[in-house]
Amino acid sequence: MSSTAPRDQFKAVCELLDSALRLYFEGEADFAALHLSGAAEELLGNLLRARDCTPVLDNLQDVMMKAWTLLSTDDLLLMDGATMSPKAIAEVMNRARNHVKHSTQAATYDARSEARDMLERAFLNYRHLLNERAPLPAPSELMQRFDHEFFERITNAE
Repeated sequence: MSSTAPRDQFKAVCELLDSALRLYFEGEADFAALHLSGAAEELLGNLLRARDCTPVLDNLQDVMMKAWTLLSTDDLLLMDGATMSPKAIAEVMNRARNHVKHSTQAATYDARSEARDMLERAFLNYRHLLNERAPLPAPSELMQRFDHEFFERITNAE
């Protein structure tokens, strides 16, 4: 993807994000909200990388790897026995998104909280692209609502 992505790519990713937000706020289709927000998060991350910017997932991988490196000189293992790596971190962080896309097995996670987490990552990528002056459509009312609620949640966290 080039750094000059066509405007319809920005429009499409905003439609995905807005649709995910609508479903999330309606509260009756959490798996669909998770699926759509995962698609938006991934595309927004790719748009950031095309602009030589770092998406949220990449930042989280970097922070986690640095923290674990400071904690131990031994190989750190994930719960499933895999060695800690940026790829392993991404697999854990995207497990619910990938489950809803690919698995026929019953979910073992809370789809609502996973959808919210994915929406937060997608929305932070969206805001980063806005700061980079990407030609994104203006934030919708749902995006503004989520932004307000996200800000409230992080400022009131104990």
